[in-house]
Amino acid sequence: MKGSGIVTPPSVLPQNYVFTGKPNNGQINSSGIQIGINNINLIGNPYPSAIDANEFILDNLSTINGSLYFWEHYTSNSTHVLSGYQGGYATRNLVGGVPPVSPALISGLGSSSRIPGRYIPVAQGYFVKGNSSGGQIIFKNSQRRFVKENNANSNEMFRANNSTTSLNNNDDQEVPDTFARIRLGYTGSTNYHRQLLIGFMNENADDNFNLGYDAEIIDIQANDIYFQNGNYKLVIQGVGFFDVNKSYPLTLKSSQPGVVNFMIDGLENFDPNQPIYIHDNSNDSFYNLRGANVSLTIPAGEITNRFSLRFSNGTLSSTEFDSSPTTV
Repeated sequence: MKGSGIVTPPSVLPQNYVFTGKPNNGQINSSGIQIGINNINLIGNPYPSAIDANEFILDNLSTINGSLYFWEHYTSNSTHVLSGYQGGYATRNLVGGVPPVSPALISGLGSSSRIPGRYIPVAQGYFVKGNSSGGQIIFKNSQRRFVKENNANSNEMFRANNSTTSLNNNDDQEVPDTFARIRLGYTGSTNYHRQLLIGFMNENADDNFNLGYDAEIIDIQANDIYFQNGNYKLVIQGVGFFDVNKSYPLTLKSSQPGVVNFMIDGLENFDPNQPIYIHDNSNDSFYNLRGANVSLTIPAGEITNRFSLRFSNGTLSSTEFDSSPTTV
């Protein structure tokens, strides 16, 4: 639903939208909620309550790839004209979520660091992608939770941030997990910032592509970065137990030669004494992100086999790289 756009500050008042009909309850798996193989479908929370994104994903792993994509209008957005949009797609799966990046064909203005929460509010829409089999998408009452929109863990993407984010408000409580996660930040040569998330999910994932734990990037920009896992291009990567000798390849895209920056955007349950390196295979250099942000000059094109995320600055026996970067 689009607003009328006739009310302007400082006299802005809430605009009411009326939903009519009987509220949904029970299992919803009618033949109308189908997704094709590798297709992307727009769906949404059909219940008069929040739903748990994790439970929805687990109930539908036989059908979807296990990642949810949420469009967010940035709070600075003030138009319904596509070319003037300020927004982007945020991503969430069983590892966690990452904030949006503004895609092509819109203004490129504005920014957001908001990470989509675990609980999807009433009527919130999102995209899902079919896996190699596709099929029926299922909603169940067991996915439903009593979580208010102003809860800190609510995925409230279309409204301004609410100052009331207390968890102590009789909402269903989320039990924090202990999985270690790294939020790797990257700012390209044109100053676009992308955040990648890697989670060490113990026995739940491994180095292969794992439904529900590895999130494909659906909005690759002219200046971007992603984890390269075989043929998969990932914005979120879920792996197994932490191993100091593991290496996680990164692919960079740049529309022009220039300086790019790597940094740590955040850490969760991660050993504070463990070094985190960016390895540059072109000269076998290791840069410890624990000490400072890393600035490097790259050429234009797609750069593969050059950069990786590592945790040891010694020789790794488990990984071999082409000694020359690939550019296009």
